[in-house]
Amino acid sequence: MLLFWGVFRWFRRTLYIVIAGLFAYLVVTSVQVVTASRAPQAVAAAPRAAAVVVIGTAVGRKGIPTDVRARCSQAAALFHAGRTKQIVTTGGRAASGDQLEAAVLARCLVADAVPKRAITELPISTVPAQLQAVSQLYPKSSGQSVIIVADPLETKWLLGVASASGLKAEASPAPAPKGSFLGTVGHIWDQSLAVGFGRVFGFQNTGWVSG
Repeated sequence: MLLFWGVFRWFRRTLYIVIAGLFAYLVVTSVQVVTASRAPQAVAAAPRAAAVVVIGTAVGRKGIPTDVRARCSQAAALFHAGRTKQIVTTGGRAASGDQLEAAVLARCLVADAVPKRAITELPISTVPAQLQAVSQLYPKSSGQSVIIVADPLETKWLLGVASASGLKAEASPAPAPKGSFLGTVGHIWDQSLAVGFGRVFGFQNTGWVSG
């Protein structure tokens, strides 16, 4: 009996240490996620690149959500400022019956005076697969680079996925619509889990994260 309780106490102590370690790891990762989200949004701060990649996000069945418009405006501003001559839009359908995210982004860019010939649509659902496809168009080995446009809090994760995909990438986050405190905390937590998981198991295995 004494041996059993000794083993039990050892197991419990080890479990507490592991849980504390995981919690500390996620807290540090959360700080890194927030820090990365502060990447400059000013167009003047962005380098020249072979392409701007606009990551798709849920668009629903009609209309254009505020965050989608923000991403389009950021990408169009980069294009008109001469930071790139090509824009790639990504994204499939978040749910059956929804509009194609890549197509909605492309239409929004055309409305912002970006020529249709300068836009490439990649209607692919998961972000790792999207950036893998982009890497086929603009491989790091060729010396080409891309600018990724998405929500600021997704910056750390997206740059990790881009690097794992063989892309040389910078981020130019789009201004994010102001959300609730709990919503923001939840988004930070989701992104911290994605970054933490990606570092251990590979960012290409984070397709369960939505852009």
